[in-house]
Amino acid sequence: MSGAWRQGVAPACLLLCLLLGGSGQGVWRNLVLQLVGLGIIAWAALEPRGEAAARPVRQLGALVALTAALVAVQLLPLPPEVWTRLPGREVAADGYRLMGIPLPWLPLSLKPYATGAALLALVPPLAMVTAVVRLQAWRSDWCLAALAAGVAGNVALGVAQVSGGGPYLYPIHNEGVASGFFANANHLGIFLVATVPVLALTGVRRRSKDGSDRWPRLALAGAGVLLACAGMALTGSLAVLVLAVPVLAGSLALVLRRGLVSRGWLWGGVAVLAALAGAAALWSPGLSAANQVSVESRQDIHARTVEAIRDYLPAGSGVGSFEKVYPLYEDGAAVDRWYVNRAHSDYLEVALETGLPGMLLMAAFLWWWARRTVALWRTPDMPGIALAATIGSGSILAHSLVDYPLRTAAMAALFGLCVGVMAQPRRQAVAAEPGQARPARHLALEASA
Repeated sequence: MSGAWRQGVAPACLLLCLLLGGSGQGVWRNLVLQLVGLGIIAWAALEPRGEAAARPVRQLGALVALTAALVAVQLLPLPPEVWTRLPGREVAADGYRLMGIPLPWLPLSLKPYATGAALLALVPPLAMVTAVVRLQAWRSDWCLAALAAGVAGNVALGVAQVSGGGPYLYPIHNEGVASGFFANANHLGIFLVATVPVLALTGVRRRSKDGSDRWPRLALAGAGVLLACAGMALTGSLAVLVLAVPVLAGSLALVLRRGLVSRGWLWGGVAVLAALAGAAALWSPGLSAANQVSVESRQDIHARTVEAIRDYLPAGSGVGSFEKVYPLYEDGAAVDRWYVNRAHSDYLEVALETGLPGMLLMAAFLWWWARRTVALWRTPDMPGIALAATIGSGSILAHSLVDYPLRTAAMAALFGLCVGVMAQPRRQAVAAEPGQARPARHLALEASA
């Protein structure tokens, strides 16, 4: 594949995920994304091996492989002598005995079909990591353009949804607030938060030697950030607005690091953004009442999930089994027509479903991410896209404490792009301005983790 087309693979895949992967409800849409992802992974498998991968890439690859293996192992049939000894399987064993049916071989997972679906759900983010790290089929300014298009499209649809003239794309959705191409308004909000550092990056990309385009670029970046902030307000999510504050600060630090803005302008920008965030918190539709109920319900869900985690340690209940396990811990007298389909904390849900092995894998990844973030920010003249990736991925990890953004293909693909860039940052070729020499194609930069 020619260089230009090759570098468009990851940005095009990312944009497709943003358009089609906003919810698990879109079965056929997600199937398309999984097929595209499998094609990218197959391409990478057939690609001739180049130079040895850097240490951060090998570490990330090992974590990905162990994650896929952990999910796959949960599907292996186990003899009755084994699965009946696992915590939480007493009810299933008693059911077979009451019906007089011999105990069959069963997998570790209490919901194996959901576990298989979860294994397929890993394909889009894995494809993004593969496209960046293995195929180098990306270009930073094209990824920036894909994310900017995603922001503009989501905010435009969100405005139409709030005004009553726009459609919601999924049967189950948050009515009355903006959700854009997502089913959940919170997921739209964290997408906009995660794109802020990339939008800010527009203002620090050097296009002319004399710096004459500095202010137009900063104005363009500011307009993009303000558009994203407006979209956040339309989601009505308190968690998103809270997360926006440190992300905006990190994005401003990225601008300051490039030396294009004085500290006076920087603090002026902080004051303006703080005022806008306060206004958004006051004017966001239904913010106070809706979020008060949301906080209380999440606290209750988290407490019951922690109780279930204790009961199912050390093996867990199986990936995708939360919806089957959680009702066992609900108050029967308080059950109504609403049901809890997620733990509203990816960390707690993974701990319940994968047990001790999953907890150790989560801890290992967070350790890799933290060390890699420090290494990238300490490396002089590190590409801005790598630093923006640390902020964007960090915001998603933080939001996962109180929600489940990575359960959508759109956010998982964006997260995959971020960690792929963090593992192997490099400078991208940019089009030369008229009368300027063409810049070097690539300069590899590695920082030890």
